[in-house]
Amino acid sequence: MTRTYTYPDLVERIAEVLGERPSVNSLQRGDAPGRPVRGRITVGMPKPLNPDDKAGVIFDADAIDTWLDQHPRRARQRAEKALADHLGWGGSRREGVDQARAAGIPWRRITEIINEVQGVGWTHQNVAKRYGRPPSPTS
Repeated sequence: MTRTYTYPDLVERIAEVLGERPSVNSLQRGDAPGRPVRGRITVGMPKPLNPDDKAGVIFDADAIDTWLDQHPRRARQRAEKALADHLGWGGSRREGVDQARAAGIPWRRITEIINEVQGVGWTHQNVAKRYGRPPSPTS
C-alpha cells in the first residue's frame, strides 16, 4: 500500500524539512496559473493523487519526500552549510565564496556566514567588492 499525506500532513512535513510552515491554502493554490513561480514553497510540488476529492485530497508520500529532498531551498541550505563547514575547516575564503555564489547564495547571506564562522564584522558590500571579481595575480 502506498504511503500518503493529507494537506495537514504535508504542512507538518514541509515545516520539518524546510523549516517553514505554509498554510493549507497556499498548498492548495500551489502552481495556479498566473502566480509567480520564483521563491514559492510549492514550486515543483507533486500533484495530489485524487485532485477532484476536495474533502480528502491525498499525496504520494514518497513523491513528496523526493520533492522536498530536491527542493531549491534544501539545495540552498546545503550550500550554506558547505560554506560554513569550508570556512570552519580553514578553507580558502575565495574558494568558499565562489562555490556559494555558484550555488546562488546572495552576498548578504555569504557575509552573514563569514561573520558568524570567522568572527569578523564585514559588510556585504565589502565581501561583494572583495570576492565579486576574479582574484588578482598578486592575491
